[in-house]
Amino acid sequence: MDGYELNIIDYLKKPFSFERFCKAYFRAEEMYILKKTAGNNDLSEKPNDFVFIKSDKKSIKVNISSIIYIEGLGDYIKIYLNDKKLVTNLSMKKIENLLPETLFHRIHKSYIISLDKIESIEGNMLKINNIKLPIGNSYRQNFMTRIKHFIVE
Repeated sequence: MDGYELNIIDYLKKPFSFERFCKAYFRAEEMYILKKTAGNNDLSEKPNDFVFIKSDKKSIKVNISSIIYIEGLGDYIKIYLNDKKLVTNLSMKKIENLLPETLFHRIHKSYIISLDKIESIEGNMLKINNIKLPIGNSYRQNFMTRIKHFIVE
């Protein structure tokens, strides 16, 4: 009875066979996929068009579409927007996880860029908002794979 209150999917009683383990695993995987798919169809769970960033002792609403690029500065990041810059004490990993991966890409340990704001790419540099940013060697292949279907030769 306690299991129903905890929303269990299955249970294994020792000793159990590999076949029984697989059955429990696949049941759990099926439930995970169903929940994930159901969550994607829920309109209330759609990603926001904005985030609130703490900067200068206030929470500032930032429209995702206004972010040009983000620069890592040790324990801080600088967010370059269309009309201003914000400095906050988020990590690059944290902001990377907050941003929609369809719109942003990390090109360097210190830079995350908005894909639709790229002006040009030349060698290991890209130009965004008239600023040249480096593409890190360990990020280059992933970045080029990401944008290859946009390149027309």
